[in-house]
Amino acid sequence: MYINEAVKKAIEEDKVIYRKSIGRCMPATQNIVIFPTSSYITCCVAKVKENVVVDVLYNWNPTANDLIADDWQVKERPLTKRP
Repeated sequence: MYINEAVKKAIEEDKVIYRKSIGRCMPATQNIVIFPTSSYITCCVAKVKENVVVDVLYNWNPTANDLIADDWQVKERPLTKRP
């Protein structure tokens, strides 16, 4: 789906978004998810391992390809810390 569709669905369902194709072309980024927010300050991007956030990255700068891509997916929010 397109990014606007993925963001809308993620907000409605309290989930995160990611690009499906990124993992295939750049394996190091396959566990990066984006938390949609309504903030104009920054976009919250997180590196996830075993469904737990291990690092928070800020200032995501999407490429034109990111913005027009139709391979955006929605998935469950990762844990922010281990139980």
